[in-house]
Amino acid sequence: MARKTKEEAEKTRQAIIESAFRVFRTKGYSKTTLHDIAVEAGVTRGAVYWHFKNKPDVFGQLMDHAFRPFEVFFEGILESTTSPIEILIKFMDAWLSRATTQSHFRAAFEIVFLMTEWSDELMPYKMEYRSMELKFIKDIEEIFDKGIKDGSFRADLNAHTAAVYYYSNIFGLAQVSLFFEEQLEIGKSKRDYMIMFLNSCAAEEYDISELIA
Repeated sequence: MARKTKEEAEKTRQAIIESAFRVFRTKGYSKTTLHDIAVEAGVTRGAVYWHFKNKPDVFGQLMDHAFRPFEVFFEGILESTTSPIEILIKFMDAWLSRATTQSHFRAAFEIVFLMTEWSDELMPYKMEYRSMELKFIKDIEEIFDKGIKDGSFRADLNAHTAAVYYYSNIFGLAQVSLFFEEQLEIGKSKRDYMIMFLNSCAAEEYDISELIA
C-alpha cells in the first residue's frame, strides 16, 4: 500500500509540473498563481504545497525537469567519448534535436525567454542557471583545448573564443527556432548548421561532413 501511495504522490507531482508548463507558458510567471496551477492540474492548492514550497520552487523544479537531462547526457558523453570533435557533434546534434522537437524543452525556453520577469524571488534560480551555463562553457573550452593539442582543431584557434561561440550558436539556434517556429525550419537544417560551425574550427585534414550522419 505504501508503494502505491508513493507512486500516486509522484503522479500528482508530475501532473502539477505538467500544469505549470502550460500555465506559465500561457500567462507568464508573474501573473500565474499556485491556484491557477492547481486548477489546471485538477488538484487542491494544498496538494501543490505538499510537493512544492512556493511558486519559485515550482519554477525551479520545472526548469530542472526540462534541462537537467541535458546535464546528464553531456556528462555521459564526456565519460564515454574521447574525441573532442565527436563530443561536440554529439551534444550539438542532441541539443538541436530536442530544441526543435521536444515539447518540454521548447516550453521551458519560451517561459524563460518570453514569459518571465526575473524578480528578486527568482534571483537564486537565475544565478544557479548562470553558474551552470558558465561551467558548461568552461567544459567546452577544455574540449576545444584538448582538440587543439591533439590536432583535431586549428592550431591558431582560441579555445575560449571557440567555446563561447559554440555556446552562442546552440542557444541562439534554439531561440531562433522558438521565435520563428513556422517561418524557419531549424530542425531540418541542423546538419548544415553543425557542419558550418565545426568546419570553421576543425583542422584542414578533417572533413566534418563525413563525421556527421
